[in-house]
Amino acid sequence: MDGTLSLQNKRWVLTKNEITLLRKELDRVFLLADDANHKPKFLIALALGVPCVKLDWLWDSATDMSEREWLSYLLHAGTSEILGARFTQMVDADWGDSPEHIRDVANNTVPSKLFANKNILCISPDFVQAKANKRATRMIPRIILCMGAERVEAVGTFASASSSLQHYDYIVFRESEEAKKAAKARDLGSCVPFCWVKECLITGRLLPRN
Repeated sequence: MDGTLSLQNKRWVLTKNEITLLRKELDRVFLLADDANHKPKFLIALALGVPCVKLDWLWDSATDMSEREWLSYLLHAGTSEILGARFTQMVDADWGDSPEHIRDVANNTVPSKLFANKNILCISPDFVQAKANKRATRMIPRIILCMGAERVEAVGTFASASSSLQHYDYIVFRESEEAKKAAKARDLGSCVPFCWVKECLITGRLLPRN
């Protein structure tokens, strides 16, 4: 998911067809973790429907010298602060039985593709690849792309957007206050903070926007 930089590195555009597997010899991919978290790799796995399993699965399989069934080690997707509940992952219980699961992972129909066919604008200087110093921040447009978006455009300011703001289905900001300020100043109902995006990903539904 390298995307394309333009406008003297002020605009970074990613499209769905860029989600590709670099190592073609891989048959299965899992994410291993101690617990559910909000790290970029975990969120990308949730969005793509890649099972996130406890590290104990690896250790127990190594101890037994035989691979254990991974479903019983499946982590929860995370806890929703809005709904006050923990949610399960949306994964294919037969994940890994076919090499096409990972080779065509972008078209996995099991996870909720909440941004399917959507055109998303992300606004922050930290979102643009050439300017992003923190890896976690640079991954936010990629997380949104994995949630089914057809196109994700990251810019530092409104002025660098390639289209009128009404053209985008959602305009994503890093912080809630930034989204509220922009929505009020420009009379836009499409402004949302990334925390809302994460909540939607964890719960597998589009939640109300406050």
